[in-house]
Amino acid sequence: MRISVLLFVFILSAAKTYSQEPAIPPQASEAQQNYATEIADLEQTLDQTTSDASASYLKFLDGHIDTRQAAGDLDEVVALRAERQKAGKGDLSKSEKLPAAAARQKQQLEAAIRRAQLLFANKAKSTHGDFVRQLQELEKTETQAGHIDTALSIKKYRQSIEKSGPPAKTMGDVITNRSFSWRFGKEKERLLETEGGTKESELAVDLGLAWLARQQRPDGGWGVRASNPSTTSSVLEAYLGAGNTHRTGKYRSVVERGLGYLFANPEQNIADGKKRIVGHLVYCEAYGMTGDPELRRRAELVLASFTKAPVRDSGFDENSPLTLIAVYVNVLRAAKLAGLEYPSDVVTRAGNYLDVLSRDEKSSFVWNKAESNPVKAWYTPHGMVTRMLVNQWDAQHPAIQRAIPMVLESLSGPTASRRSDLLFLYSDGSEFFYAIGGPVWKEKWNPQVQERILQLQLPKGHPDAGAFVIPPDDPNAPLGNASLDMTCLLVKTLEVYYRYPRETYYGVR
Repeated sequence: MRISVLLFVFILSAAKTYSQEPAIPPQASEAQQNYATEIADLEQTLDQTTSDASASYLKFLDGHIDTRQAAGDLDEVVALRAERQKAGKGDLSKSEKLPAAAARQKQQLEAAIRRAQLLFANKAKSTHGDFVRQLQELEKTETQAGHIDTALSIKKYRQSIEKSGPPAKTMGDVITNRSFSWRFGKEKERLLETEGGTKESELAVDLGLAWLARQQRPDGGWGVRASNPSTTSSVLEAYLGAGNTHRTGKYRSVVERGLGYLFANPEQNIADGKKRIVGHLVYCEAYGMTGDPELRRRAELVLASFTKAPVRDSGFDENSPLTLIAVYVNVLRAAKLAGLEYPSDVVTRAGNYLDVLSRDEKSSFVWNKAESNPVKAWYTPHGMVTRMLVNQWDAQHPAIQRAIPMVLESLSGPTASRRSDLLFLYSDGSEFFYAIGGPVWKEKWNPQVQERILQLQLPKGHPDAGAFVIPPDDPNAPLGNASLDMTCLLVKTLEVYYRYPRETYYGVR
């Protein structure tokens, strides 16, 4: 059931967010909710159409690259690969020396986007006009009933709606939305098919998201005992990863309520009574997927906080753990893909600190500088993915080549001291090997890890069907209790095929 738009507006107002429009009169709330729903449906259609057109263009580029490579045309292959990398990130700016066939396909893509824009604009205008007429009728009805104050409030609200006009989608908006187009439609289907996702893995994602939806608290957040911003952010990342936003998707209302909670609770309590801003990745991804100006404002605020002192509260220092460095670098990647400005000095600091945490000729990592040797197997893939983003290391880098057998061996190594560490290995290892690609991903890692993860999901008929559990020490023992944190982690792991395409792993700078 969709959240009341009236309630959502009140939440945003309490958090001092959206622009100061007149409050929605209670008599107009149903009409406003219907209007918001219809506009969201139109936006979803627009997003789907542009995503499908983009997927067709990318498929053409992939095939044309193979054709020109077989013909031995080096210059065209180089130009096509550069265009493929740009287009894969949603960049449709002019490309130099683009072969004629590709240029024609690109023109067709741009024409398809313009047609979708025009269709959206016409339908949004009609929907907006219907909403205004409904408000006029309500105003008239209240006047006839002698409810003059109510009629005046409806009139004031109607005038603000008339002044704002129907929502518009510029080419820039559509292209911004396309920066995460791989999470939708045909492009998502293509990545699932080519990268090793299966019907079973996608079903597990949906069952996991359904279970997480049932755990959402009345205030819109998530948490084991009570809602907290950190857990809520992590859960929202799982919904965004599967293509759900507060405007589109099966779990639209769930995401909407979750964002409402984050807006009202922007900070997380940490040690010594201090607070840390949360929601960095959620705001950047959600803005990139929707173009929502309020999400942009919040994303820019948290990105600005990265450079504030003291760094331990808003960034990291030499005592920070490896995972905090990874979090910040991933946020910068999302910001870059969403077209947001971000503090580039953070990337430099991250690279310098990764050097401090590196061991074994930079092929493994420790948790922080106090550790002399790697303690947990998942540290290495966790750090290596961050290296790829910061230093643009590719799969052939010597340190990555040394790390590959170490991570593979850890799957069959000694039992982890904490069984949850094995799940972190599944998650970080999947991202590492997906970024590398090739046989090591498709043949050695993905098939067996995907199967192991699926075995940890509680089946249909169980009270917690869809949830994931921490594996028992005894492999023959029954599965234990549902885990909110592990469900969130493993759902995101099964989204690895389309959360971030391979080309987005090589460089944040």
